[in-house]
Amino acid sequence: MRAFISLDICTKTQKEIAKVLKQLQKKHWKVKWEQPEKLHLTLVFLGSIDKNQLKIVYQSIKKAVKNKPLFSILYKGLSCFPSYDYPQIIWLGLKGDLTTLAQIQKQTEINLIKNGLKIKPKPFSPHITLGRVKNCRSKERKEMGRQLKKLKILNMQSQDLISKITVYQSQLKPKGSAYDKLKEILINKNNKY
Repeated sequence: MRAFISLDICTKTQKEIAKVLKQLQKKHWKVKWEQPEKLHLTLVFLGSIDKNQLKIVYQSIKKAVKNKPLFSILYKGLSCFPSYDYPQIIWLGLKGDLTTLAQIQKQTEINLIKNGLKIKPKPFSPHITLGRVKNCRSKERKEMGRQLKKLKILNMQSQDLISKITVYQSQLKPKGSAYDKLKEILINKNNKY
């Protein structure tokens, strides 16, 4: 099965991001926009794993969040990967307690590797993917990047209190991916594993 570990976005935030997405869709860029209800913050992409490895995944997360406090994140700024000159992924940035977020992400990754999962660690850049640019000419991409630069200061009012980590199965389908929630692991100072 194909799986990933993530933070969910609350319904209020999804609605606020949906408004941003509507504004972006009016630009008629060649972008496949994500559905608001599918938005999440990926902590670790597990790739293809065996169902028998899920217990290891859950234990790795529980160890990473043990003695961690609940924390808040806010949403701000639009940007893109790899650059404004050649946007491929359009994303929403974060602010708030990014230190706790990064500690949980890194420790989860370390625990997974220690327990034998073959994942490819990459630098963690916390963001919410809003859309993926489809095939378009270089000139169109540059113009898109130029406009995104102007929007990068966007600030949203929503704030999410992060109290759990979620493991999802991802299934690739002709109309895009579908996510099935496998397990939620609570962040709690008294979390026992």
